[in-house]
Amino acid sequence: ISAHPLSPTSAATFAFRHTRCILSLGCIVGKPLSSRASCTVRSAHRMVRTRSEAIAAVREKMRSRLPSLHAYIVPTEDPHQSEYIAACDQRRAFISGFTGSAGTAVIVQDRTRALLWTDGRYHLQAEEQVDPHLWEVMKEGTPGVPKLSKWLAANVPRGANVGVAAALLGVNRCKALREDLEAGGINLVPIDGPCLVDIVWDGVEKGGELPLRPERPRAPVYIQRQEFAGRTVSQKLTDLRSALREHESNATVLSALDEVAWLFNIRGSDITHNPVVFSYAVITEKKAILCVDVAKISPDVKEHLETAGVTLRTYDEIWSCIASECSGTVFLDGDRTSEAVATTTAKSAQRVEWGLSPVTSMKGIKNDAELAGMRAAHVRDGAALCRFFCWLEKELRAGSPLTECSVSDKLESLRKENDHYVGLSFDTIAGSGANGAIIHYKPEPATCAHVTASEMFLCDSGAQYLDGTTDVTRTVHLGEPSAHMKLCFTRVLQGFIALASAVFPEGTIDRHLDTLARVPL
Repeated sequence: ISAHPLSPTSAATFAFRHTRCILSLGCIVGKPLSSRASCTVRSAHRMVRTRSEAIAAVREKMRSRLPSLHAYIVPTEDPHQSEYIAACDQRRAFISGFTGSAGTAVIVQDRTRALLWTDGRYHLQAEEQVDPHLWEVMKEGTPGVPKLSKWLAANVPRGANVGVAAALLGVNRCKALREDLEAGGINLVPIDGPCLVDIVWDGVEKGGELPLRPERPRAPVYIQRQEFAGRTVSQKLTDLRSALREHESNATVLSALDEVAWLFNIRGSDITHNPVVFSYAVITEKKAILCVDVAKISPDVKEHLETAGVTLRTYDEIWSCIASECSGTVFLDGDRTSEAVATTTAKSAQRVEWGLSPVTSMKGIKNDAELAGMRAAHVRDGAALCRFFCWLEKELRAGSPLTECSVSDKLESLRKENDHYVGLSFDTIAGSGANGAIIHYKPEPATCAHVTASEMFLCDSGAQYLDGTTDVTRTVHLGEPSAHMKLCFTRVLQGFIALASAVFPEGTIDRHLDTLARVPL
């Protein structure tokens, strides 16, 4: 929905993170896991009460399956390769205790502690959240810390098996991981069926220290109105089929939730702060099939879809739809398709064509309605922010006691007054003083700091509107900043200006621009 936040180890990336152009809500940017199995199935196995017992239960299942597994990978992503996931899919957080949005857990048979890889945004948070007796934090990007696949290749015995749920691993990531492991004589085993952690999570004993698994979201699907979408479903399907012909393909399977929502002009709330619905789509020359929990589809939404020639199937029918409809050349995006979907498709298709999803390109080129919605949403949201900072300055001058949580609540209340408001686009990052330097900081009532006129204050916040999505960061001082504060603020501003005014060749990545942003520092 908003641009992907990258590692803060790059100052250039950090600059983009806080000045990026936001995709609007109006134009939003596997077989093994059924709708029930992925979230709510209660499996018959021994109950667990503690995280230590949960890890032991996973190891037991690794040993008992054929072939047995020496190591087991637990990704963050859901079956749709989503960056942000629903509570029922937060299996890595369940098994490790680490709640950051990025990271991969690895459970190994012959080690006392399991391992958790995460990037520089979350090094501090991971160390604070995981039990050091159970987990070793592998800080990506720091000297001496190998990437996950290299560590496995060096520490897992030759001939051993490393398992992962096929539905949770993207095709391209699976390919790279397999290559690294096979170089060390190790087998990668993508496994059909539910993730082993899911099976253990479904057996958590009530009343223990571990949370019960949340139910799968059941909120209704709603229509993205034509005034905001700009193009009908029929028009988008025509464009997609034309793009598939250019790729010499006659079908595609869409797994990415934002792509499905955009293509069919529907929205949902299955993932917090993201207007998407759990679904898949199969598009052929003659058919458009939407696989979704049909209980979420109202008569109006059903009419909206059927008028455009869309056939509804249940969420779990995606596998039979692939088998019956994908018999020719099928186009798939390796970054946005799970190994489970790819494997199922390869069984029925004559050939699989790989590349960037045509829908990604289509929705990246905004039509007039989408552009107008983006602008209108930012105007409304900007007004709410102006009202917020005016209120904040007055309250601080009056000596009112304010906390990071109370000011976040105030800002949310002002946004709610806007037309077309749907909800926040992410948890507000309100950081006073040193907390403003913590990446993805989320204030909590029990530990949040006071907001005062003597400290710098960072506010990174945004909202979802029917016609657009916002994400705005401001760093301010509402008193008299010190000379050191002024110097730091100015140097960072100079870095922003250097980056914003840079001219560089196509294909340049953030790391190549890093020096420009860092020179003033």
